[in-house]
Amino acid sequence: MTVQKKNLVIAFVAAISLVILLSIFSYSRIHAFIESAESLNHTTQVTLELEKIRGSLRDAETAKRGYLLTHDDLFLQAFTNSLQQYPSHIAIVKELTSENPEQQKSLVLVERLAHNRDDYFKKMLEVDKSRPVAPEEYLTGQAIMDSLVAEITRMEIRETILLEKHSNELLRQSLYAPLLLLALSIIALAVLVFSYLKLNKSLIQEHKIKAEGLMEAYELELAKEKERSENRFRDMVEQAPVAICLLRGKDFVVEIANDKQLQSWGTTREKLLNQPIFRDVPEDEIKWLVDKLNGVLETGEPYIETELPSKQSLDGIEKTKYLNFICEPFYEDQVIVGILAISTDVTEQVLDRKRVEESESKFKSLIDAAPIGIGVFRGRELIIENPNQEFIDIVGKGSSIVGKRLTEAMPELIEEGQPYLKILDDVFTSGKMYQSFGAPVSILKDGVMLAGFYDINYVPLFNAENQVYAILDIATDVTQRIIDTKKIQESEQRFQNLVRDASVGIVVLTGEEMKVEIVNQGYSRLFNLDPADLLNQNLFDILPDAEAYYRPILNGVMQSGLPVYLNDSPYSVVIKEKLIEGYLNVIYQPYRNISGDIIGVMAILTDVTQQVLAIKKGEESEQRFQAAIEAVQGILWTNNSIGEMEGEQIGWSSLTGQTYEEYRGFGWANALHPDDKKPTVGAWNLAVKNRSVFEFEHRLKTKDGNFRHFSI
Repeated sequence: MTVQKKNLVIAFVAAISLVILLSIFSYSRIHAFIESAESLNHTTQVTLELEKIRGSLRDAETAKRGYLLTHDDLFLQAFTNSLQQYPSHIAIVKELTSENPEQQKSLVLVERLAHNRDDYFKKMLEVDKSRPVAPEEYLTGQAIMDSLVAEITRMEIRETILLEKHSNELLRQSLYAPLLLLALSIIALAVLVFSYLKLNKSLIQEHKIKAEGLMEAYELELAKEKERSENRFRDMVEQAPVAICLLRGKDFVVEIANDKQLQSWGTTREKLLNQPIFRDVPEDEIKWLVDKLNGVLETGEPYIETELPSKQSLDGIEKTKYLNFICEPFYEDQVIVGILAISTDVTEQVLDRKRVEESESKFKSLIDAAPIGIGVFRGRELIIENPNQEFIDIVGKGSSIVGKRLTEAMPELIEEGQPYLKILDDVFTSGKMYQSFGAPVSILKDGVMLAGFYDINYVPLFNAENQVYAILDIATDVTQRIIDTKKIQESEQRFQNLVRDASVGIVVLTGEEMKVEIVNQGYSRLFNLDPADLLNQNLFDILPDAEAYYRPILNGVMQSGLPVYLNDSPYSVVIKEKLIEGYLNVIYQPYRNISGDIIGVMAILTDVTQQVLAIKKGEESEQRFQAAIEAVQGILWTNNSIGEMEGEQIGWSSLTGQTYEEYRGFGWANALHPDDKKPTVGAWNLAVKNRSVFEFEHRLKTKDGNFRHFSI
């Protein structure tokens, strides 16, 4: 119990006999005074917590802007810290105002606006990943923040009204209580008035002291919080990886500038801080910029420049740098007092982009000059983009196809039931490249449906999210090549038919292993085999006995490219334990592919076994005949059907002494007596004509020079 209450009890005890009711009434009034004092303290606490909420949200807003402008994680961390502070203050206010429905309703709105503000920042983060945040989007966030601050202000106003209400109630009770007491008893009134006045004075003094103490504490806390906030802001500015400065007032006095900003200006903090930034710059040179900055001060709209060229002198060398430049209004107590300027050096990015653009330009020139058709189908609608002239010529509809859907540019793909639209859709779905060589495509050109053949490549193109956004079409017209290939195939088929039906043996051997590529019945018959026994087999796996003799010949043909001819060539092989031998006339020709490269040998074989054996029998008969000539002591010779001597006539030469040159043909008649020469020849011709035996006697000059009579 307080001293005031004790004094009051003593006074009541003294006057209890006079008026019990007065005592009860006085006690209730004192209790009301105490509640009013506690309500005053309660209202002051609510006001202080609301100001802390406002400070946390203001810090969060500042950090959010810093992050969106610089993408520095330091600002993001400051934003997160601020978000972690205000919920605890909201919880305290919620507890303190639990019996005030109107304040509870406003507090719900404050929480919702705070969450909306957080959600909007997250949305700005997502937008910022794909493009710069537009100024109007900043205004949306500012509007949410303004609504939030306005609602907090309304709550503070309500608490102030409550404070005034409690004070007025306290004052009202202090005025009416003495009158009521006076009406009950003059004596009691004197005692109670004295006690009341003492107590009232004490309470008012105590209330005043408490109020002044709370106000001083509140102002001190605000000052400290402001100082901490400013220090945090200065620390973030100093540690930011971009150039930042704060320009205050319409003279644009430099209040804060970090090291990067000072380096960019080429000056020191001592020379520039607290000085107008444009003091040494001619007015006509910076009028445009001053107008822009004044616009920020007057409208609150940020001023943004991207890739602004700036000439700077470094070590005596003038270089051009490119800056992203933004000027934001700087607020104090919701009033614009200056400009926060942030500049980011994007020289490397600009130069890289220019190099990429140059590279893309060269690449586009290369595509335009390419001898194959190249174009892009964007989206599942297959919008035709960036086709080169070869692609336009393939489609055959002119350059008007650019920007059209593929189905609009080439309706024949649908009308002719061609599969390529389905294939393109599958490429979009699977993300896998499609290739086809010599694919048939029907294309409508000048009202005529033309059938052609194309090598086709559909290459999926991916965006940053690894999703297919377009397909690169690379098409090569190979119609003539396909036609030529078919002609070659037809020629090859005719060749194989010719080989198959040939009466001589033909075989085509390819590669070092001498693989049987083509073989006919005539060749396999030589070895008592079927063509199927030889086809696609290595020749010397089937005929190992022939390898030692024939492989060097075959290798020589492949290496030299010259044909080899073998006449009456003997062969002997064992097939299925059966000896097969005979004589062949063989032609070995180099076998070439379409490019003219030697890839094997073609052998053409003629079985001459019977002819060779017949010749050998003739030679044996000739040998026996010559032996018979020699056996009759050299008086035997032969003539042909017209009387000419052919071949060596040993008997005639030994008899007459004539050489072969002298007696060949009708030279033998020169050995006859001149008188017998004509009759002998006439009788010979008559015998030939009548096909009768020639019998005649004449004189013949022998090798000793004498004429002797002979019967023939």
